[in-house]
Amino acid sequence: MKLRRNILTLALLGFPLAVATGMGCKKGDKSKDDSTSPNQAAMTGTLKLSLGVVTDTSPTLAHVSLSSLSNFGAPRGLENFFSGKAVASSGAGLESLKLQIGSIIICKGMTFNGTAISQTDGCLTLYSYNSTEPDINNTMDTGKSIAAALKSDDGYIDILNATDREKLNKSVQITAADAREYSFGLISWAPPVKAKATLSNPADGQPVLYTRAGTAGQCKVNELTYTCVRTTTPLTTTGAQEAVFINSENVGFKFQKPFVITADDIASRKEFNLKLAFNPQGLIQGVVAPGATNFPPLVDGTADDGRNNVGNTISLVGAQVAPVFYSATAKVMRESYSAVLPENGNGNGTYQLRVEFYYVSDDSQKSIQGVSTATLPTADTVSYLTGFHRIYSIKENTDTSLDLLNYEAKTKIASFLRTNTVGQTTTAKVECTSDVPGCDADGFLNATFTLDAVDAL
Repeated sequence: MKLRRNILTLALLGFPLAVATGMGCKKGDKSKDDSTSPNQAAMTGTLKLSLGVVTDTSPTLAHVSLSSLSNFGAPRGLENFFSGKAVASSGAGLESLKLQIGSIIICKGMTFNGTAISQTDGCLTLYSYNSTEPDINNTMDTGKSIAAALKSDDGYIDILNATDREKLNKSVQITAADAREYSFGLISWAPPVKAKATLSNPADGQPVLYTRAGTAGQCKVNELTYTCVRTTTPLTTTGAQEAVFINSENVGFKFQKPFVITADDIASRKEFNLKLAFNPQGLIQGVVAPGATNFPPLVDGTADDGRNNVGNTISLVGAQVAPVFYSATAKVMRESYSAVLPENGNGNGTYQLRVEFYYVSDDSQKSIQGVSTATLPTADTVSYLTGFHRIYSIKENTDTSLDLLNYEAKTKIASFLRTNTVGQTTTAKVECTSDVPGCDADGFLNATFTLDAVDAL
């Protein structure tokens, strides 16, 4: 059964998000204008949830580039503390990524304060899990949260493992009480994330850093102390081990047009399919000693200059999820582009910006339903990369090019022209700061993107 085209266009909201406490949501929560008759309540439809993970392990994905912290709002001068190189883990180097997902919900409304969510309305729960470890979500005492994660693997799902991922593939019965428009979604997980990865030098592809086991400890960056995981062996020790990271615990998304469930859909027992598309490549990044200025969660303490005692470090860079509704007979398609751009105005290097569009195979127009972006280090990137702007919506121009907008409806990538042939180049304009070579008076940089892949999840 095909979904109506007017409810298919979606866009990514972004990540990370901070969520206020006391924001509960249960399956079938009603908004004020919902009404249900006894006969309607007896009818049900189905919404099937699945997580689609990009599994291409091409080693070139470890050699892409990203911009330095200064390009994305970090204080000027911080990059001067880096004397090593940024390195990334490709799909081949990332062996496991375990999350303890507490809930996946879609909602009629969400109240935002910047990128923070303070309230939800009219939500439908698609997945939920109650942890057996009470301290796993302890954000007031990070050390206790880390200890709880080290104690037990209960509730953790390795989203890179197809068998483990089946635990998230749920069929939810929906009733007339759930009939409404849904414009937002939110995935919440416990702060401790577990990963096993080998990080390679973007210059030659040779292994440089490895995730290693450790325990909660204290680290210092610019004379500021914070709780981290300190490894028992240097991160340069050959052989990756599973490590615990403290990471942002929410991924949000926004449908570009509301997803609508009507009373007629329920009466006809309609089936909906929602896939959450996720690309983990480049998610794990590290910096060779003497360390970093962005409070990395995994450190080996091999360097101490009096102000920083973090040594070699590894961090999880902000992930993004793209939601796609599709028919039972269709496939979710990925269209992946990348461009190498100047890192900043000091001439130190470059970064690669990845932009991925998602659409469904039975749509001849290839209407974009989801978007994700990522930034990845090149051979001359010298610092941690914080990720590109999260895309909330897409605007199509009269020449068929696309403008990609953030949560404030401000254009971050302009005049993006899609192409059909893998390996072919195309053009767009990327927002930049005035110190970036080639940044024009309007604050945009001409960029050449290459279509790297078109594949099905």
